[in-house]
Amino acid sequence: MGLEARRAEIREAKVSILANLVIWFTRLIIGIIVGSVAIVADALHAMSDVLTSIGVYVAGKFASKPADKEHPYGHGRIAVLAELFISVVLLLISAFIVYEAVYGVLMVELMYDIAIYGIFFLVLTGFLKELLARWAISLGKTYGSNLCIIDGLHHRLDALLTMGISIALYLGAMLRIILVDRVVALVIVAIISFEAVKIAKKSIDTLMEKRIPEVEKIVVEEASKHSKILGIHDVNARDLGGYYVIEATIHLPHNLTLKEAHKVAHELEERVRKRNPEIVKLLVHIEPEGED
Repeated sequence: MGLEARRAEIREAKVSILANLVIWFTRLIIGIIVGSVAIVADALHAMSDVLTSIGVYVAGKFASKPADKEHPYGHGRIAVLAELFISVVLLLISAFIVYEAVYGVLMVELMYDIAIYGIFFLVLTGFLKELLARWAISLGKTYGSNLCIIDGLHHRLDALLTMGISIALYLGAMLRIILVDRVVALVIVAIISFEAVKIAKKSIDTLMEKRIPEVEKIVVEEASKHSKILGIHDVNARDLGGYYVIEATIHLPHNLTLKEAHKVAHELEERVRKRNPEIVKLLVHIEPEGED
């Protein structure tokens, strides 16, 4: 992932942090005034968006640092650690919401008479989140930033949640059933938790260097097209936080000179990187094939 992608992440994070702080504060005040656990839960979800954006900002700021002597492959995995941190925070927020929804320690009474006004402002924040989502996803696709896209999808999920919450709370307020508020809060918990586990799994897979078949396939395909490469195996790709380093073993005719073998390996690397610019390095081990 290039420097422009990291700059896009920093830009997106700054805008998202500011917007999400406004949304979080608005929802929190509305939830407390109305006495709705669901709206407070939605406010906490908005706060999780703030934390997500802070994670994106930190990742963009530090992951863009160039490789150095102690970090020869750069600092890209800071972005992965940021994603893992975000998932843990989301799970902690979920636990708090469950406790409040079940025991009602802070939100004891729901103010039905003014709930409709709170729902109106809640819907407005939902529209704002959708606009933020579209902008972040577009930015991510333009500059090839997965973090921007993830953050944008997070905004969109929040917007959809808010609309669903608004409808449910409206029905609950009309029927004056407080259980609706509590059930909606628990639904939010389920969605946040699912999202957190999914992010955590992806981050852990990257840190544990899980195989990436779609990236490894590129190397195999390009090797099969080269007239002098007789075979290829042990292809392993590593995700270093949005860009890849790949190791592979290729078989070449035994009578090639060292210079010729080096040229073949170099040509393969160029072809692979042309197919996918996020592949920054291809480490090739060469084995002779044919007569001893």
